[in-house]
Amino acid sequence: GIGEMTARAWSSSSVTMGEPQAPAHVRGFYENLGFVTRGRFRDNVALVQSLPTQYDNESFTPPDNALWCRLTLLIGTSNQADFGAVDGLRSRTTGLLVATLSVPVELGDQPALAMADLIDAEFKTLTADGVTYRKPYVSARGRSGKWHQVNVTCPFYADDVA
Repeated sequence: GIGEMTARAWSSSSVTMGEPQAPAHVRGFYENLGFVTRGRFRDNVALVQSLPTQYDNESFTPPDNALWCRLTLLIGTSNQADFGAVDGLRSRTTGLLVATLSVPVELGDQPALAMADLIDAEFKTLTADGVTYRKPYVSARGRSGKWHQVNVTCPFYADDVA
């Protein structure tokens, strides 16, 4: 599960020769969950499709006249997943990765729906990096100012062993 990934460490890539290196940072379960889910979207959707994307708690200036995305990670509840496990108590955490696609209203909804199809193909019934994604679903949010918005919601769960 994703708990196995918490042992992976990273350190600052800006360290130069002769400077003391900062101690490695080991990601906890929730931090790693954000790292893995956002990273999958970034690497397999945003970069591949050249989709300008705003990630949680990041400053961002949307393009004036093109499709863009706001990616939101919503971590849900955790429940005990099994009893008497030899390797430790397993808990399962659910969540949603929501891609809000915004397209100028004068372009219609086609660019957003085409991108929704690509996101759906990337995340449906997939297990990767300790996260199991369920079938995404698409819902129109309608107009918000000069933007027409469509949500692509990717349900997921991940297990943690304590």
